[in-house]
Amino acid sequence: MLERFDGIQPHHLLGLSVRTMVTEPVFVGVADGHPAVRDGMIDLADLAGCEWVLPPPHENAARIRFLDACESAGFTPKVRHYTSDAVTARAMVEAGCVCMAAPSFRSSGGVSAFPLRGDPLRAEVLFAMRANDTLDPTDRFFHCAALAYRAGVAANPHFQRWWDEHPQEHAELDAAITTGANTDP
Repeated sequence: MLERFDGIQPHHLLGLSVRTMVTEPVFVGVADGHPAVRDGMIDLADLAGCEWVLPPPHENAARIRFLDACESAGFTPKVRHYTSDAVTARAMVEAGCVCMAAPSFRSSGGVSAFPLRGDPLRAEVLFAMRANDTLDPTDRFFHCAALAYRAGVAANPHFQRWWDEHPQEHAELDAAITTGANTDP
């Protein structure tokens, strides 16, 4: 599975057959008890005074979308720390920073991930395989990838709630699971 980087459309991935699995929200990781959390959600504007920890700029595919979303919320983020290491990022969040997080992030160690009200940050999760691969039909592979992705939704109860409230966002993935379940291996 792939995440689409800013400025790269699926047709630019030469030699690959690409299909969108789901467009998921980007969540925010915060320390448990963070004052910005209300009703299991966070308004991005409420994080204006926070220090952010993000992946290094050369690794951050969502950087442009993140900066645009913050600007639309009325602030420029205070990005004080960069790390690619999840353990380091978690420690910084425990100490009061905030970070972008995958919606399937498992809460533990005093850190949880919550959706942003209005889903201002989203990421396309893509399924890709070689265009000339004839080992198995793409739909069977897509079905397996969809099952694996869907299994991670329950890892975060806030993602499960978002999932239940936004069925249109994962209709193709759900259809692949249902169709694949009716197909003989």
